[in-house]
Amino acid sequence: MSRKPVPLKIAIKIASLRIALLSKLAFTSLRDGDEDLAKRYIRLIRRISQRVNISIPKELLFCKKCNIPLITGNNCRVRLNTNRIKITCLSCSSIKRFSYSER
Repeated sequence: MSRKPVPLKIAIKIASLRIALLSKLAFTSLRDGDEDLAKRYIRLIRRISQRVNISIPKELLFCKKCNIPLITGNNCRVRLNTNRIKITCLSCSSIKRFSYSER
């Protein structure tokens, strides 16, 4: 006997709640010094968001190369250039760039 599929609205709501909880756990575990657990939480967040096809919140910054949450001053460097924000991961040296306008 197979289970009934979960309706899409309910699945999206459950996934967004789990992503919020896992992001809090990832940042607290990284601050406590457990880097492997923080990486595991980020991998779970990425799997949940891909499965339900929802986007990860913009507030949650993580390195796409090494799956570690980025905390400014702790494990990432932030530089402001003309019309760009450059975030460098200090564990794998990958770079994220965001554009912004001065208004």
